[in-house]
Amino acid sequence: MKDRILFWLDTGLVYYGIAYFLNKQHDCELFSIVDNAQGKTKKFFKTQKLVPFKKTWHFYDYTGEIQDKPADMEYLSSVEKKYEINLWLIALNDRMFNEVNEYYKFSSDEILLILEQECRLFEKILDEIKPDFLLMPPTHQQHNHIFYQICKARGIHVLIGAQSRIGMRLLISDKMDKLRPLPPLSDFKDEELNFNPEEYLWNSNKKFRDKFVTGKKKLVRAASSYLLSDNSNVKTHYSYYGRNKTKVLFKTISYRLKHRMRESFMNKNLNRQVETESPFIYFPLTQEIERALFIGAPFYLNQFELIKNVVKSLPIGYNLVVKDHPQMKHRGWRSVSEMKKIMNIPNVELVHPLSDSVELIKKSSLVFTINGSTSIEAAIYQKPSIILEDTGHFELPSMYKVNSLNELPDAMKTCLHKKVNPKDVMRYVKSIEKNSIIFEDQEILLRYLNLFHDSGYLANKELPIEKVKSFLEEYKTNFDNFAAFHIKAIKKHLKNNKFSTTIAVK
Repeated sequence: MKDRILFWLDTGLVYYGIAYFLNKQHDCELFSIVDNAQGKTKKFFKTQKLVPFKKTWHFYDYTGEIQDKPADMEYLSSVEKKYEINLWLIALNDRMFNEVNEYYKFSSDEILLILEQECRLFEKILDEIKPDFLLMPPTHQQHNHIFYQICKARGIHVLIGAQSRIGMRLLISDKMDKLRPLPPLSDFKDEELNFNPEEYLWNSNKKFRDKFVTGKKKLVRAASSYLLSDNSNVKTHYSYYGRNKTKVLFKTISYRLKHRMRESFMNKNLNRQVETESPFIYFPLTQEIERALFIGAPFYLNQFELIKNVVKSLPIGYNLVVKDHPQMKHRGWRSVSEMKKIMNIPNVELVHPLSDSVELIKKSSLVFTINGSTSIEAAIYQKPSIILEDTGHFELPSMYKVNSLNELPDAMKTCLHKKVNPKDVMRYVKSIEKNSIIFEDQEILLRYLNLFHDSGYLANKELPIEKVKSFLEEYKTNFDNFAAFHIKAIKKHLKNNKFSTTIAVK
């Protein structure tokens, strides 16, 4: 029997590229779900012949037709019980269905009807093809996270290419947001642990931040193309409801004006060096309207309230230094009013988002994060940390997880006296290295956006087949290696016939 592999294809071409090269190396049957609401991009997936998918479903063809009728509550209740899913928890933390959506406010009935359509589609697909494997990127919205959970509950092997948070290394994980025990010291030879872990730190996000949606000429070209485009998606795809051209144009202009005003305020009022002379705890905020917060930490969305709770937990003599995420640049930065509210909290110093995070870690006594990679960097720089959600892929003794904010005061006192064992950090880094592969995903994504989407300014553009093929061949080594990495994981799953949080395939 051939392996039946289902791909979840998102707006980029990474998983399409994996499918393209995996098909050349592995005898299998391929299927796909295309998660792309763009009409012109959709044309490519409708007509492409590079990857021999036996069947493809276009997600938005089956969802979002909001009819004037109630959802089948009995069916949705059965889905929750059958798959042990909390649908409201997932749905209300989706950027489409909560208050961050500035274009359309979905009613409860509309959300429930969309959830019903999605779940019926997912069950229909899985009943029809009965896949052995699902290959997908990390979930980022309610629909693909629900699909992931349904597949897991059905016993389908899910292989997710997840960032390791160590350099450009990706690993394959079959569980989102869960940690695996750190391998014991006996698993390593002395020479394996004789290295400087700082050498493994590499900030790929900075390159992405500096080059994503840049260039005035591309902006003008994208705006012109958008204003002359069809824009029929606002009627057929729920993720585009309310996005008429007038509203989009107005909000785009408003966004750019707010961005300048907020940046000016930060440059005038926020220091890039810590001013407090007291010992401090460092709290780097999580980027908002992103997976790490919305799906990864659904009960900690209000970071302003969280700052206040952390301050209440500080031991006497300590201050809290807060830094916003530099990627908030692409969200127009935080509002001036919220920055002022943070600055007015006693014992809190808000520093500039572009201040040096490494220096802040080194000068701090303790790092506090929701689930950010700063806690891993803190361990590398011999600083303990407190986390609210599982972070990384292996347990690090220096990361102290609290399950309730009531635990914070005692946790801080405990962690301020905790020493980081360098051997633990080295075991962590080596465990990541053994279970991962170098894949230049940020560079590939930037190249894709530059080639096909005017540096990220315009999503609804055609993907010429020859240009796509040339793009895949340009990164052949990356895709070939990553496809082979998946094949090893597939074979390991079939051999063991069981799940593991992180799959060692080397």
